[in-house]
Amino acid sequence: WSPDGGQIAFVSTRQPAPAGQAWNGIYVMNADGSNVHRLSGDDAADYSPAWSPRGEVIAFASGSGRSGDSDIYVMKPDGTGRRLVVENGGWPAFIEDGAAIAFHSRREKNRWDVWRVALDGSGLKRLAKNASMPRATPDGRKLAVVVHGKGHKQIAVLDVESGELAEVTSDKTDHWNPTIAPDGRSIVYHKQAPGKITPNVELWGAPPQTRLNMLRLAGAFPVSGWDKTLYLGKLLINPWVMSSMAAALLAGVAYMAALTQLELSQAYPLMGFSFVLILILSAVYFQEPITWVKVIGVFLIVGGITVGSQG
Repeated sequence: WSPDGGQIAFVSTRQPAPAGQAWNGIYVMNADGSNVHRLSGDDAADYSPAWSPRGEVIAFASGSGRSGDSDIYVMKPDGTGRRLVVENGGWPAFIEDGAAIAFHSRREKNRWDVWRVALDGSGLKRLAKNASMPRATPDGRKLAVVVHGKGHKQIAVLDVESGELAEVTSDKTDHWNPTIAPDGRSIVYHKQAPGKITPNVELWGAPPQTRLNMLRLAGAFPVSGWDKTLYLGKLLINPWVMSSMAAALLAGVAYMAALTQLELSQAYPLMGFSFVLILILSAVYFQEPITWVKVIGVFLIVGGITVGSQG
């Protein structure tokens, strides 16, 4: 909301963009929903608008659409005067009566921290380690932030001047995206339902009058060469991946041993039961449902291997 409550700045993907390009744009409309117009340029990907206390500028993040790959800009409410404030930052919030901006960044040790910078780009200073998503109180003296590194993401209030953190949540589930009420007396935030497991792949919906299905994938795919290298490195040291590689090695050794001791008509049917084991273990460890379609499919595979090996 603008300081006078007359306008709303928001992000929308209503305007299409070329394939492969993020198309988030910042729009402004009146409080009654009229006079909707775009502030971002046609080739921009902008997010997280925040009004200054007196409404003279809007701070926002702009980047490629990848997590952590954005810079902080400001512009006038009519979209003019767009200029860079600081590189490598997102989620801006005005503090110090509009003279500075708090934002989160992974500029050091690839860790989310909350930083402060003046509107002219000077005075860069870290306000809190292992914190993100800052939202300022109306007077700009405190920030609601997400605190990391305690097993679960928690909400805390950060005193901008002293750097002290006051815990708001502590239960064993994740909390994020805090927003402070206009009177500064309450905080609204997202909270994950305790015990809920977010699936890696989830059916999200389908465009009307089509046969397409949209899927939601947990996390984000790496884009740059360095990110891909880190992603592969983490996969290789993941206990599940290491155990699966070890199991594949043992399976190969067992397969070769079976071929040296048994006839093909005996060895192949035994190997076919690995599909049964995969079906059972996927249900035990990954909560994959065992459906009749899967059971029939595994039966046909094992049966086909058994019959085929007898020829």
